[in-house]
Amino acid sequence: MYRRRRPAAIWIAVTGIGLDVGGGPDDLPPGFADLVHASYPRLGGTRALTDIIERQAVGDPRKAPLGSLPGEILRLRHPELVPYTWDTVLDTSGWQD
Repeated sequence: MYRRRRPAAIWIAVTGIGLDVGGGPDDLPPGFADLVHASYPRLGGTRALTDIIERQAVGDPRKAPLGSLPGEILRLRHPELVPYTWDTVLDTSGWQD
């Protein structure tokens, strides 16, 4: 995978977050998840974080542009809301051009 020019610590974090959110115990060596979760239980943090992102996006749609994670959460959970698009940015700009 092409890693661009980010430090290794960034890619370690990105990989870990990806496993934490979208992975599972089978993505790790056998027993590793149980060992970690004995000291650091998950406690539903991923769903709680998603709910916080949703609330912020509903409160301020500028935080949820199309193609972003907040934008996708808003689109799926609130299809009745008008999405914050590039045209919205242009139409609400103080420059009026």
